[in-house]
Amino acid sequence: MGGFAVARLDEIPEIADGRCPFRPVRHHFGIMTFGVTALTAHSDGDRLINEHDEDEPDSGEELYVVLSGHALFEVDGEAQDAPTGTFVHVAPGITRTAFAREAGTTVLAIGAGPAGRPYQPSGWELFAPLRPLFEAGDYAQGADRAQTLIANDPPYGVLYYNIACFEARAGRIDAALGHLRRAVELSPVLAESARSDEDLAALRDHATFAEVLAGRFSGITRVWRGWTSPENADAYERFLLTELFPAMERIPGFRGADVLRRDEDGDVGFVTLTRFETLEDVRAFAGDDYETPVLEPTARALLSRYEPRAQHYDTRRPHRQGGAG
Repeated sequence: MGGFAVARLDEIPEIADGRCPFRPVRHHFGIMTFGVTALTAHSDGDRLINEHDEDEPDSGEELYVVLSGHALFEVDGEAQDAPTGTFVHVAPGITRTAFAREAGTTVLAIGAGPAGRPYQPSGWELFAPLRPLFEAGDYAQGADRAQTLIANDPPYGVLYYNIACFEARAGRIDAALGHLRRAVELSPVLAESARSDEDLAALRDHATFAEVLAGRFSGITRVWRGWTSPENADAYERFLLTELFPAMERIPGFRGADVLRRDEDGDVGFVTLTRFETLEDVRAFAGDDYETPVLEPTARALLSRYEPRAQHYDTRRPHRQGGAG
């Protein structure tokens, strides 16, 4: 039945990121309008909430609820005793942390967007298990493991941004630029952070970097041409639209396709435009010699001739100016 979901606390897997373990309640339910996380102490004296102050521009208020046990909050340098049933409200910019006074203490943390603006989930819960790899400098392994997090193109700009940092540090420039582009597309405010972030320093000498931050670079488009006889044209078009392109939806980094068609001197010409996040995604699809066409048996049977090499272009978004009525 749609419209609601139910879960017990222990049914939501706990995530450890080298700091305070937590249960990603928001992510578990797919909540997009507010943040909510549960934190449970394993032992008396455990830190329940990492010390932080929510001073970023997109930070908002937080409300903490002690669901069970007994906690001790430290807010703006003051100790606040918090037995079961206590609410603790903290404004952005105020330093806060909490410790358990007994094992099993559970605190629910609820977060909002900045004043006057809606909450925007960042997907930090997904990235959290990889945080220790970044802090240890194991950027290549972190970049490898991160790919599974974005296989379904989640709508979290910060997640793509953090993965771009992994890739930039690992020297995977094309992949980093592509994922930074997606980050800025989802969360334009990240463009300003990227300008001075040392984790992205390896990208700044590339011309595409400025295009990404301006929101005008939109990935890689693969262009390839083939021709059929008039008798095979409809069958080839149907194969592209109902078989090949839907199958490509499963390819990581694939971002859609179009087909162009016209009659040409007794043949029918086709141009396929397939879009990918990065050149690395193209290589994953077509191989190291990525300009070589990828031809399915059905396509070979229907095409009368085709170009021996595919071409690849950086995709640019138009620079829009104010229109004249």
